[in-house]
Amino acid sequence: MRTILLCAISLLGILSHATEIRVKSPAGVPQIHVNGQAVRPRWLFVHSPGAYRVTIGKEWMQCEEIFTAQLENCKPITLHFRFDHKPATIWLDDVSVTELESGAELFPEYGFSGGMGDFRAHWGYWPADRLGKDVELAIDDNAGFNGGGCLKLTFKEFKGSWHDFHIFTTNPRMEMVRGRKYRLKYKVKSDVENHSVAMFYRPGNPFAAAGRFEAMNNPDQSVFHSQIKLAKDVGVDFITIPFPLVWNKTEERDSDYDVVESRMNEILVMNPNAKVIPRLWVGPPDWWLKENPTETMAWVKAKNEINGSISSRKWLEAACQKLERQIRYMEARWPENMAGYHPINQHTGEWFYLRTWNDDYHGYSKCEQDAFKNWIANKYKTDQALQAAWRDPTITLATAECPPADIRINAPVKGGLLNPETHMQLIDHNQFLQDEMANAVCRVAKSVRNATNGKKLSVFFYGYAHEFSLLNRMSASGHYAMGKILQSPDIDILCSPISYQDRQLGGSAPTMSSTESVAMHGKLWLCEDDTSTHLSTEAFPGHLQRAKNLWESQQMLLRNLGAQACRNQASWWMDLGGSGWFNDPELWTQMKLFQPVDDYRTANPTPFKPDVALVVDERTAMYGKDANWITRRLVSDGRAQCARSGATFGQFLLEDVLSGKVEGKVIVLANAFVLDDQQRDAIRALQEAGRFIVWCYAPGLAYPDRAPEVKNVSQLTGFDLKELPEDIENKVTSTSLGTSLRLPETWEGQARKGMLLGVANARDDEILARWSNGAAAVVCRGNSIFCAIPQLQPALIRLAAQKVGAKVWTKDECVLYHKDPYLVVIATEDGTFEIDAGNPVDIKDIVTGKTSVKTTTWKSSLKQGETRILEIER
Repeated sequence: MRTILLCAISLLGILSHATEIRVKSPAGVPQIHVNGQAVRPRWLFVHSPGAYRVTIGKEWMQCEEIFTAQLENCKPITLHFRFDHKPATIWLDDVSVTELESGAELFPEYGFSGGMGDFRAHWGYWPADRLGKDVELAIDDNAGFNGGGCLKLTFKEFKGSWHDFHIFTTNPRMEMVRGRKYRLKYKVKSDVENHSVAMFYRPGNPFAAAGRFEAMNNPDQSVFHSQIKLAKDVGVDFITIPFPLVWNKTEERDSDYDVVESRMNEILVMNPNAKVIPRLWVGPPDWWLKENPTETMAWVKAKNEINGSISSRKWLEAACQKLERQIRYMEARWPENMAGYHPINQHTGEWFYLRTWNDDYHGYSKCEQDAFKNWIANKYKTDQALQAAWRDPTITLATAECPPADIRINAPVKGGLLNPETHMQLIDHNQFLQDEMANAVCRVAKSVRNATNGKKLSVFFYGYAHEFSLLNRMSASGHYAMGKILQSPDIDILCSPISYQDRQLGGSAPTMSSTESVAMHGKLWLCEDDTSTHLSTEAFPGHLQRAKNLWESQQMLLRNLGAQACRNQASWWMDLGGSGWFNDPELWTQMKLFQPVDDYRTANPTPFKPDVALVVDERTAMYGKDANWITRRLVSDGRAQCARSGATFGQFLLEDVLSGKVEGKVIVLANAFVLDDQQRDAIRALQEAGRFIVWCYAPGLAYPDRAPEVKNVSQLTGFDLKELPEDIENKVTSTSLGTSLRLPETWEGQARKGMLLGVANARDDEILARWSNGAAAVVCRGNSIFCAIPQLQPALIRLAAQKVGAKVWTKDECVLYHKDPYLVVIATEDGTFEIDAGNPVDIKDIVTGKTSVKTTTWKSSLKQGETRILEIER
């Protein structure tokens, strides 16, 4: 039927009349527009539907549910059981599957009385390497429902991300018929309150849910359907959800899209007006990797891992072909419901290299070596230019290769920087990795744009400049070619999770990227809000900051909404565990409460122009190695310090600041360690024009083609810098002047791994902090601060803002976001917080509904994490 439909309808005709959903920038503010009308930028992320989830306890529970097969090809089918991600002991007994109408047994009742040998003949488990470590399986004789044997699963304490351990049927492999109903029965109990989650799947690529349980007809029993309804009830129609990308060995048929059909139908049954953004994995399937062994990644450590390479041109063109076909199919089937497409690949689908966090090195496969050789040829053009750059008279364009592992691991650094005079090969390869990733993203984005005829959103993860400063090698990620990404006309939205740093109750929940630069280039930044609410149980990233109760969940979510509104950002609430993290109407009251704020900013777009610019340099990341003791405290933690300064701040790329696009009065150069002559002149020009510069650690330590030298820092900044002895700790003591400005008495960065500097020509009335040997560590002079310790403090940012006449709303170290007419205040601890409005104004607290009339100050006692949204009417 669907084949006939698609053959009968002109695809171009469908696309020409399809709903247009794109990002446009009225008044310089990126907004989502549906058929030309700006809409509220709030979405919901849900996992695939269909699982049967029931609450279980210490007494045996008889579970029985009806399942309807929905796939066109329902064989073979396996039954899977999962349980909560926490220490527990589960007992399972008497599992059976029968066809409802005929009573035919697909999986005859299995009582686990035959011992472990018989269990293994009928059941499997995954992942196998967790058995005996985090999970134990055993047959518990005489403990079953009727006194016989049963299966006992013991889940132990575990660290890190959950490994999704589950059991599944292997024999007999069941066959189902589309549209027919089947009865699942089993008995289960747990020593602590828990949940059993059952689902039928068709193994393969994609690994597909075979249908749905009738319990799903009741939203009270389906977290998937319930959350879609809760979102719909508060006006959130945008739904993003994982979909399989159909990628067969043979040419695809329309019948191969049955999983896509089923998933869309499950969404539309709850919200016919849903605007859907499929998250599509475009990495190659396993069978393709086996057939194309030269198109994989080759590692130094993980020699046995087989993963697709971003540098594979063969993969990229095949993936784009498959993606375009599927998008055209979905546009033809649901032209009014498809809002856009979100292709994903590499680590967790976020377009950063696999094993980024493992400190491993790749680039040694044929396709990777070939791609690097081509990159080198495009950059240098001639053997002579390459030889001059690499200081090697024997190297040629034909013989250039990925740097050997021992050099990449052992290359020396100064101030966390490689020496371009001796290791330009490494620096070039680092830049190559960024370009490869950005080029792949741009190519895939082009396919989205082509397949939708330019009418739908193109969404990508990319640009985690601040988050990857936690790495010893920021360049390992591939996320430092944002300049190239921002130039692409084929990308509407860039996104990332909310930072996993400082997202705790009372934290600032910062963004991972130079998000204000993103907006300046006409692209919308979207925050993936995967807050671990009090309803979550899984140990995904962020679980250590899990909300303990409903009130904490509400405060975290309201904080995030407030920060995003002030910074002109979008968001989706993400049920990351697929277990109902947002499945509570009381959570959605926060979205309802915030709607007037969203409606105002949608109707009245104004650019966000913060007074403080926290600045990241992408090029410096190419030179960095063993440097996270520097960059973590400045680039990553700098976000939290700026957010607590009482002034408004944003996150920018250095190139945007130096080109004159950024109006911020305070420029915080977080990692501007490699600067050319033109950049140095531009920074001096900013300072001469009255901007206040916060120099961090060792700005301008190196030129792009010259070795790092301390004299370069002195010449740029005007401060006389000297290297400190190696025994000086990375710790300073504030002077009396420093403590009077609310600097802590002592403060320290991470353990020292390299060079530290002291200011030699500072006067006592300029020095805010000293090293242990008495050398000046933090100095305020004129319209600049030199902060030699690689760590910022809110008081330093506040001082800089006050010196240059920027608005400082409070001296209390709460988290603060502002863009007229709204001010967001988040209590970092229990206490009384005071806001200085400057002039008499009416201040309405939209959380409490109270209004203070014609007041210059707003004061309130708040609990840690409590969030207030203030509307200021002048």
